[in-house]
Amino acid sequence: MEPVPVNQSEQKIIHQKNGIVIKLLDKNKYELSFEIENNNIILKKLLNFQLMRIIYEVNKDIFDDFSLDIYSDNEADIYLSFKHFFEDLGFQKRYNLLHVNMHNDTNSVIFTANTRYNTTLKHANSNANATILPIDNLQITCNIENAHKIKIVNVITFNTSFEIPGFVEKMSVQIFNKIFLRIKQFIENYTNNV
Repeated sequence: MEPVPVNQSEQKIIHQKNGIVIKLLDKNKYELSFEIENNNIILKKLLNFQLMRIIYEVNKDIFDDFSLDIYSDNEADIYLSFKHFFEDLGFQKRYNLLHVNMHNDTNSVIFTANTRYNTTLKHANSNANATILPIDNLQITCNIENAHKIKIVNVITFNTSFEIPGFVEKMSVQIFNKIFLRIKQFIENYTNNV
């Protein structure tokens, strides 16, 4: 599986802080990239579906519910419910239900995901008034530089019908920066031998 190609001339950096770079690649298409380094652990051992659980655990002020249904070593469904950040602005609460495939080779681990529309939720009661976040494609490429350093590139494409007002984009960029900065710091400060 190859990473999503991106034309360099179309990229626009919209956020760069704490080693995390977020770019607007096209309408409703974003790239978030950063590096993780920790000489105390073999980082490739963390690159599996349980990483999604860690993302949830270190961001419980952003997410209010989570489930992970693993079907095989390379296939899972992930449910994440965001707290209602934009309620005062009249926007609906959002959640993700993603079908994820993982491809693993010597130098990289690639997670590809898309939204599972028209799927009955086990969490229907908690999201009765919520709307699914329409992600057409999410690709997380984890390039293994060495045993202790990885470069992560997330490319997320929202459905073209999904309107993202400028002020919501700016606030959402801050939320996503916080999510990935926390996971970066958690892994970089982890000391147990994995």
